[in-house]
Parts: sequence; C-alpha cells; structure tokens
Amino acid sequence: MLWRASFAYAVLFAGILAEPVAAQKPALSNGTFKQCFERVRPSDLRRVAAFITSDAPDSARAFTKPAELLLEIVGERLRASLGAKHGDLPIAEPSYTKDNTFGAVRVTLFRDGRMTATVVRDTIFTDSANAAGTAALGRLLRAAWDEGERVFWPEKAKGDSASFRISFWAPLPRRDGTPGKANVQFAIAAFSIALPWAEQATADNSPKPVYPDSPRSHNIEGRITMSFVVDTTGHALMSTMHDVLPFGAPRPVGDMADYYRDFVRAVADAMPKTKFHAATLAGCRYPQEVILPFDFKLNSVR
Repeated sequence: MLWRASFAYAVLFAGILAEPVAAQKPALSNGTFKQCFERVRPSDLRRVAAFITSDAPDSARAFTKPAELLLEIVGERLRASLGAKHGDLPIAEPSYTKDNTFGAVRVTLFRDGRMTATVVRDTIFTDSANAAGTAALGRLLRAAWDEGERVFWPEKAKGDSASFRISFWAPLPRRDGTPGKANVQFAIAAFSIALPWAEQATADNSPKPVYPDSPRSHNIEGRITMSFVVDTTGHALMSTMHDVLPFGAPRPVGDMADYYRDFVRAVADAMPKTKFHAATLAGCRYPQEVILPFDFKLNSVR
C-alpha cells in the first residue's frame, strides 16, 4: 500500500486577473457556448497545457489536501499512459481531445478505505461521447486504488464519507495562442491539447458603485466579489448576479452583515450602467460568467 504525502507537477493559481479590453469585432455570429463550440474550425485551434483540478464543497473542506494528493496520483498515471517521460508534458490527442473531456469524476472516499469514482456528464455536453476522456480519467483513478494507492483520512473529518469532483481544466487560448488567465487555485499538469481561441468578456468602463452611507459613516471598508453573466449584447444579466465569498470565509453576521449587504446593493445598482465586450469563442459571441472584485475604501471606490 502506497501512502502519498508529497506533491508533484503542482501549479498554483490565485485570484482573478484582469485582462485588457479586446477590440470589438464586427459581424460576429451569436449562440450558446455549445453552439459556438460546434462551429469551431481546425484553423481556430491553438495548443495549450491542460490540467486536472478538483473542487471541495463546503461539506468536504477537510478533504482539500487528500483531493490534491489524488490529483498527483492520477496525473502521474495519465502522463505515463500517454507515453510521457518523467517531467515531460505529453500530447493529448488522440486519446483526449477537445470533444471528449467534458464532465467530471465524482470521487467518494470512505473512512474504511474504500473509494468510488463515478463520471458526471457536463450539463452542456451531455452525450456520453463528450465524456469519454473523463471516463478514462475515472478508470485510471480506480486502477490506482485497486493497486494500493491511498490518501490520508483527515483527523478532523466528520462522518464516514466525503465526496468531491475531479475534472480536466485548461485556460482557453487567446487568438495569438497565448494561454488565458487561470481561475483555479490548485491543478496538476496533464497534457497539451488543441483548443479553440477565445476572448473573455471584458468591461468597456469600470463599474463605479456609490459608497453606501451607513458603512461610510461607521468607517467600514471592504471587498465585495460579485458573479454575473454577460450576455451576447455585452450587458450584465441582473437576474444572475450574486456575491461570492472568499474560499472558506464565513458569511458576515450582525452589523457586519448589514454593511456587507449595503456594499452588495451598491455594486448591483452600478452594474446596469456598465457595458462589456461579450465573450467570444473563435469569433462567435456567447454568454459568459464573470467574477469581479470591488474594493470599498474611504478615499476611493473600485
């Protein structure tokens, strides 16, 4: 039995990095992400590094480190299955392609040492063919477990089981082939893969929320992170807007909860005045989720 307690091929990402506003392109077609994806031509593809990443819901935060160790285990086996030498990044195709790596593997760890790995299909690409690569990832994980690979059970873990997801992730490349910005906190290098170029939704003008009276009068400052969808016309869909708390942070209570809600309302009130460049995939506009932080400081507001 091999107990893993080290990390390899780790890539750490933190925060959401702003990108420059892209030049608006005329006569673009519109659609959902899937519709745009299906229109991609071979000339639209650019090669980028792809990774394996995991998410741990609030109910399984104690399993963040075991999940990362599992990424190392399956990452090593995946690269070896593609013929990579130690330290090399293999080519994904034909085993893994842009068309078959959708969905995720739901991993459940049990206190008694058991593990299950089940493929969960993507909500957009629901055909089983679109998850064939992800299914192969699940088989690699189950094979590793059958051969004695294990991760530790956290001392503070409650209950007898915990679940999280493991999936492929890659930053969609820009038109010039450079990778887009990362928005995951931990990932393991898997392979290089050809993906369509894309441009992220970016703001024409920065939203300028008004500092709320109550927090200002009590000298309260803060940072609010908001998530919302920018549609194909470049407008934020207010029905999709909600706040996002930092990883592991508790929701404010008492007076601080009131100030927090004031900041959230201030941002929401400012969004209808903000115009965005819509996200595009190989020149096709599609709706995209955007996450933006807003700093409220007594001498300035962003």
